[in-house]
Amino acid sequence: MKQKLFTRHAVASVLLLGMTATIAACSSNLKKVGFVCEDQRYGSVTWRPDQTALLIFHGSSWVLHPQPSETGVRYGDGVHEIWEDQGTIEIKTGNTPDAMCRAADD
Repeated sequence: MKQKLFTRHAVASVLLLGMTATIAACSSNLKKVGFVCEDQRYGSVTWRPDQTALLIFHGSSWVLHPQPSETGVRYGDGVHEIWEDQGTIEIKTGNTPDAMCRAADD
């Protein structure tokens, strides 16, 4: 009897841990980072499960797509671009750097 109870408890624990891991994986697919720029402007980038990034900056928002990058993470839409590397976020409009920012402390 004790063996069956232990086995049921072990199986239930494994199932619960599996469900917890699945829920954590789903919520971890959405990563939002706030940032503050050298000129005191601020915004956020949300990396989304569909592999796009939502940039909210200076009163506007853009959906950006992954771009090739030798280092860091780069997203763009042909006009706007963000590049993040080790907590530094560079925002460009066209070929012109618009802002240099740092990830905000939580």
